[in-house]
Amino acid sequence: MSNEISEYQLNNLIQQQVPFVFFSMVEGEIEGDWQKTFSQSVPVREFVEIMQHIQTKGLDMQYPLVLCCQDGKTSKKIAKKLESEGFINVYVVAGGYNKLI
Repeated sequence: MSNEISEYQLNNLIQQQVPFVFFSMVEGEIEGDWQKTFSQSVPVREFVEIMQHIQTKGLDMQYPLVLCCQDGKTSKKIAKKLESEGFINVYVVAGGYNKLI
């Protein structure tokens, strides 16, 4: 089961410069404090795009992956698929972008 992380936990990962890949499924403009974070994210719409990025970068099954969609629901579904593929460090932003703003 994927781990949910809060705004505070995501901010800690960023501040501590913990290596992870941030996949954004948020549509539209990102505003405010999170604009820089989302500008450095990998924009995706589907599971296959995430898998392509992982394969292109040569990431192993233990590399931390953080998913964020608009409300958290799509991220949870994709996280389950990633975990079924064997990825063990999959995190979902609790409540998605809507919760961050």
